[in-house]
Amino acid sequence: MKKFLILLLLSLASVMSFSQTTLWFRTTEFAYKSRNDYGRWTGWSDWEESDMNVKFDLSKDLIIIYSPDIQVYNVLEEKEPPYDQTGRQVKYWVINQNKEYGYLRLRIQDNGTSQIYVDFTDYCLVYNVIRIR
Repeated sequence: MKKFLILLLLSLASVMSFSQTTLWFRTTEFAYKSRNDYGRWTGWSDWEESDMNVKFDLSKDLIIIYSPDIQVYNVLEEKEPPYDQTGRQVKYWVINQNKEYGYLRLRIQDNGTSQIYVDFTDYCLVYNVIRIR
């Protein structure tokens, strides 16, 4: 009986920790910027309404943004983000389905606003998101 209880507790602990590795978000709006022909960044675009799911499946090292053209990012490494006094963030070095390397950041402002940044050499996207699961 004692072995059964220990096994049950270990099973529950592993299921609980596994469920914590998948996070779901819903986008509410997005903006973007890109490099022009001279290598300079454009300004951020105006915010546009958005309604897409985003899945952080860290047990499989995948981040998926369910946009009309689905964006799949394989997580290569979690990076130590720079310190920022206005919030917290987690930064991932990723590769996308086009074999391009970049960074994806989940940022939570002190005021509760959450954003996901997609930073690559020639373009950046930012999504305002809310956590749904």
